[in-house]
Amino acid sequence: MLKRGFILIALVSLLFGCGGTVTITFDANGGPGSYAPITGKPGEEKNVPFLNVVQREGYSFANWSTDKNSKKGEIFYKYILPTEDQTLYAIWAKNYTLSFDANGEGDPITGAMSPQVIGEGLTAELNGNTFGRSGYFFVGWATTSTGEVVYADKANYTMGGADATLYAKWTAGVSHTITFDINNGSPGTETQEVIEGYTAKLRLNTFTYAGHLFQGWATSSEGGVVYADEANYEMGSSNVTLYAVWLRTYTVTLEQPPAPFGTVSATPAISESGTEVGFGTEIIFTANPNSGFETIGWVGATANTGNINTATLTVAEDITVRPLIASKLVLITPTEPIVGRNPLTADKLPLYGDYKGVFINGRTVTLTPYAIGEKEVSFGLWTEVRTWALANGYSNMKNGLGNSGAEPVRVVSLRDCVVWCNAYTEFVFGSEDECVYRDSGGNVLKDATDTTAVDNAVPHINKRGFRLPTEAEWEYAARWQTDNSNGNADNYGTNSWLTKLNSASGADKPLGFEAWGSSPPSPYSWEVLRNEATRVAVYKEWFNGSDWADQSPAVTSAAVCGSKDPNDLGLYDMSGNVSEWCFDWYNHSATAGDGGQSSVVDPLGAPSGSERVLRGGSWYYEAGDVAMGNRDYNTPEIADDDLGLRLACRL
Repeated sequence: MLKRGFILIALVSLLFGCGGTVTITFDANGGPGSYAPITGKPGEEKNVPFLNVVQREGYSFANWSTDKNSKKGEIFYKYILPTEDQTLYAIWAKNYTLSFDANGEGDPITGAMSPQVIGEGLTAELNGNTFGRSGYFFVGWATTSTGEVVYADKANYTMGGADATLYAKWTAGVSHTITFDINNGSPGTETQEVIEGYTAKLRLNTFTYAGHLFQGWATSSEGGVVYADEANYEMGSSNVTLYAVWLRTYTVTLEQPPAPFGTVSATPAISESGTEVGFGTEIIFTANPNSGFETIGWVGATANTGNINTATLTVAEDITVRPLIASKLVLITPTEPIVGRNPLTADKLPLYGDYKGVFINGRTVTLTPYAIGEKEVSFGLWTEVRTWALANGYSNMKNGLGNSGAEPVRVVSLRDCVVWCNAYTEFVFGSEDECVYRDSGGNVLKDATDTTAVDNAVPHINKRGFRLPTEAEWEYAARWQTDNSNGNADNYGTNSWLTKLNSASGADKPLGFEAWGSSPPSPYSWEVLRNEATRVAVYKEWFNGSDWADQSPAVTSAAVCGSKDPNDLGLYDMSGNVSEWCFDWYNHSATAGDGGQSSVVDPLGAPSGSERVLRGGSWYYEAGDVAMGNRDYNTPEIADDDLGLRLACRL
């Protein structure tokens, strides 16, 4: 059975959910000016003109009404549009005068009060009393000189249809003085007279003390707060002194991330120009990353356990807080060493090139936990960071290329990528401290044309900044599988399953290429192998059993990042789209940098060379190029149309 509220919602939807545009016109109804009509669809909520700032001689605006002769309008500020055109009429209330009588019974009166003009039927707050009477305390207003209190000071009053007078009511008694002391080592006092035995509201504090917030009033100079600002106070039989209590304040500044990355807010609110906040105040910050980005940490506040998008600060100093928001990363935590092996004889590899990967027989690799980009670096992100970098001390990075901001950046060299990674680190972290790539003197590399320094970059890999993955990190991330339930993985340890070398990342079947001969591996057809590779990779040509053929539709450029299915780690385009630079120097022997050791930790590749490693293959080549075992390379100055990058870092 539907609840009544749901029936009403359904009825409103039926009445207002469709139909054309309606027009609401406004009739000043004897008032000044004219007002533009509003249009919209039935059921929409619209603002209506607010005429309280406009005066009609002798009248006050009393809202809008559909009834021209109404005494008081029913429409104020907002109006839900009806199903047909309509006119709204301004309703005007005739003004009457409310006078205030000091009612001092012949005693001298201090102060004066001007009459208050209110429209008939309208409610207004009474002006605060400014009369004084020696030896008496004001307690409110009566409607006759001898009547009882009907209205408190500043109470709401509804005007009738004639002029009226309110009479001050007084209580006799002995008054005593409350002295308010600023209590900050500087002279400063204010006073308030209160009748003995009477309860009055303390005066509003007007003291200020630089770098401090007023907390309330104490009964001694060293005491804590006893009375809040404007609290009620019952006067005793003698004069008293109340002392201001102050809280030391600090400036907390909230720094927003770059607009494309997301936003951050705070409770209580903190401004980008800085907000004065009392010592010990707890502030909760909330990061709101945009799609494709995530919070990776905080500066100035402590991330909350279980929710890195929120952080807490207990104020104890001047501080700036900002979230570290970056393009999405996937944390990878290898649980055991990767024990290399030879591919099975039945798992044929392409007949050319280097297709055995880096986890080869006789080599054991241990990887420290790291994070790697969920997607390739987009042209939009490259441009955003490059633009900032060129204005902040970085130089000579190529523009890069992309048909849209959502495609991977291409036409970037390894040198460009090294400097851009440093720029991105500073862009996100706000300083050079976490930059990875430095010269031999520890200086951050900022010029992509400083070839000697960049080609000999020293990677400070344990810093948190962004960098290119090592080849071992790249291959592990590309090949990792939960298990061998798809039959397309080999075991590289006790429980380390990696996609077969002759497959694309994330694929359940091998690739098709000439090494299979004229017949594809049973039980597949060439078309089935093509379709499986196309599910996870952007590449140009497929093997049809006799030759390489263009895909249909033809692949003529890179695709939007993440347009294919991800692998088991949730990583996109680890095969195809653009070939991805790794930082390692290339050597045909994957163990060239191992120093003769069979077991290595976080290998960085050959100690020197003339080419850097490229992995993953690209849109420009055939299916065999996107095989997991394919180790490609190029010189660090080359920036071809199919070369891009993926980020890695230590979190």
